[in-house]
Amino acid sequence: MTEYETAQVTLELMGVIQTQVSMVQSEIVNFTTFLFGYLLVAYFIGAKLTRLQITILNMLYLVSVASSILSITIFGLTSVSLSDTLHPLLPKGTSRPITDTVEFIIFASTLFAVLTFSSLYFMWNVRHPNSNDG
Repeated sequence: MTEYETAQVTLELMGVIQTQVSMVQSEIVNFTTFLFGYLLVAYFIGAKLTRLQITILNMLYLVSVASSILSITIFGLTSVSLSDTLHPLLPKGTSRPITDTVEFIIFASTLFAVLTFSSLYFMWNVRHPNSNDG
């Protein structure tokens, strides 16, 4: 492969990686929106909702955040895979950011899952205020 072809492949891979990273950022915004919307509903009207309403709300919330977490994981792992392909084409000594590792993607996905279950616990506490008097 000529130097020109290597440069072309490098630029194309960088563009695809940037697209994947922007999709991850978009899904993080979606997740954050779902999380804070759910917390606002829990805080202001959670205790007044019927069992059916809370079941429907929880199912919609879980499907929405699970979809975001899955998308974050897939787009992030795709970005890492593409970066693995790109790294040998970069000049020697070029370091990779910590966010460009499989471990970071797994950590972030786990963190979002913990936030999801924490928000469900918050809703539980709002709906059952006497059960946490200990």
